[in-house]
Amino acid sequence: MASLGSKVMQPTSVQDAKLNKIDIKVKSSFVSKSGTLITGSKKTFSNQIITGISSTKNDAKITIVGVKDRPGVAASIFRPLSKNLINVDMVVQNISQNGKETDLTFTIKSEDLKKTEKLIKRNKSISYKKLSFDKDLSKVSIIGVGMITTPGITYRMFQALALKKINILVISTSEIKISVLISSKNVKKAIAVLHKEFKLD
Repeated sequence: MASLGSKVMQPTSVQDAKLNKIDIKVKSSFVSKSGTLITGSKKTFSNQIITGISSTKNDAKITIVGVKDRPGVAASIFRPLSKNLINVDMVVQNISQNGKETDLTFTIKSEDLKKTEKLIKRNKSISYKKLSFDKDLSKVSIIGVGMITTPGITYRMFQALALKKINILVISTSEIKISVLISSKNVKKAIAVLHKEFKLD
C-alpha cells in the first residue's frame, strides 16, 4: 500500500521488523481502534479478501499511436525518460492487428508531462503516427492477497465504478492489486463506492 501512495508503512521498516522478529502494530491517530498487527505469527488470519484501497494524485497519461511493433521499441521510448529521472507507472500496450504497428500508453506524474513530451518528440530512434496527453488523472487501487484465489473481484470493482458512471482509462493488475486510472474529480466517489463494495467501511 505504501508503494501505491497510501504512505502507511515504509517497506524497509517492515523488512527490518521481519528480520529482527519484531511485531508492528499500526493504529489510527484519529480513532481508538485495535488497528493492524504486522507479525510473523502463522496464527494470524483474515478472511477479508480486499484489505485496502489506495489512490494517487496528479497523474498524467501519454499514448503513442502507431509505434513500430518490433523488439526494443519500448526500451527506446523509456530509455530517455529513465535518464531524465521520470518515473513511469502503469504501462499498457495494445495488441498489434497487422503485426506492424501498436499503441503504447503509460502514466507519469503531471509535473513531468512537458519534459516527457519534449523527450518523445526529440527521440529520433522511434517513429509514430500520433501523440496524445491527458492530465488531472488519478490511480485508484484495491489491494488484497486473497484476490488471486477469489473469482469475481475484477468484475465487482469494475461494476461498482460503472454504476457510479466512473470511466476507467487504464487498467493494471498483479497478484495482490488491481489499479485503475480515472479522472481526479471522481477519486472520492470511487474510493467511497469501493469501500462499500468490499465492506471496508
